[in-house]
Amino acid sequence: MVEPRQATVLNVNDDDANRYLVNRLLSLAGYNVLEAATGMAALLLAQQHRPDVVILDVKLPDISGYEVCERLRAAPHTASMAVLHTSATFVSSDKKVRGLEGGADAYLTQPFEGAELIATVKSLLRLRHAEQVARQRAGGDGPPQGRVPGHAGARAAQPAGRHHDGHWHPGAQAHQR
Repeated sequence: MVEPRQATVLNVNDDDANRYLVNRLLSLAGYNVLEAATGMAALLLAQQHRPDVVILDVKLPDISGYEVCERLRAAPHTASMAVLHTSATFVSSDKKVRGLEGGADAYLTQPFEGAELIATVKSLLRLRHAEQVARQRAGGDGPPQGRVPGHAGARAAQPAGRHHDGHWHPGAQAHQR
């Protein structure tokens, strides 16, 4: 499993105070932290550094966090990064659903407690690790495939088991290659 001191988190928020606070919380928890204030900067840093988790504010000055997430999911080298949306503005359930259906792995509304943020990051790292182990055991270690066109976070309906999408689907035997 990726330990906190080895994990890298990209924190994307255009609000300097919020970005500083989250950076500080993550650093104190032992994470390596990268930061960006715009969506385009986030995409560049994600491509260059391939962080384990991206904490992504929804409301950014250039492109929305929703679009950033969709672009991350569409690119082979960033498709498997864990994405945590955050927002103080987009807090209704329909906005959360939009983010999650767009590919985010989790969604926190601000204000949130530091412990909640760190627990969510740890949870995403555990899930990412379990997914990587399952892919390795099944013989595939590439990024997820098989996304439904037009729905960045959705996957084509498939029976349980390990499929061409590189993910383990509980409740069935893994396919042999």
